[in-house]
Amino acid sequence: MAHQFLDGRFRISPVDCRGRAIAPEVLSVAYEISGRALSHAEKVLDDPAVALSAFEETAATVSRMLSKQPGKGNIRNLAGYLFRAFLRDVNRLKRRELLLSCDRSVTHLLESYASNAWKELELKVLVWMSF
Repeated sequence: MAHQFLDGRFRISPVDCRGRAIAPEVLSVAYEISGRALSHAEKVLDDPAVALSAFEETAATVSRMLSKQPGKGNIRNLAGYLFRAFLRDVNRLKRRELLLSCDRSVTHLLESYASNAWKELELKVLVWMSF
């Protein structure tokens, strides 16, 4: 069960991109909810590879959190917990993407405004010198 394919397109690795291991119980739950979770994330993020990587990172984070808890009894519904944690991560990634695109738009707008203002100043100087 080290690598299983989802929809013939993807597989969930037992280790995330940072090298953190995913616990077997979390990995099995990840396989159960992967269809719905990845489908939603692909729609939001527009990139299936980013969605899968974020899903693996979330599973590794949940695994790490479970290993630190001695009783492991605080989570009643591991599938629901993993799904909700993944949705939070997807929303965080989307907000970051929107902020970066907004930042680029503002920078482009300021650059075009500055170049237009400079051109306007040059035109005024030319007109003033012609009188």
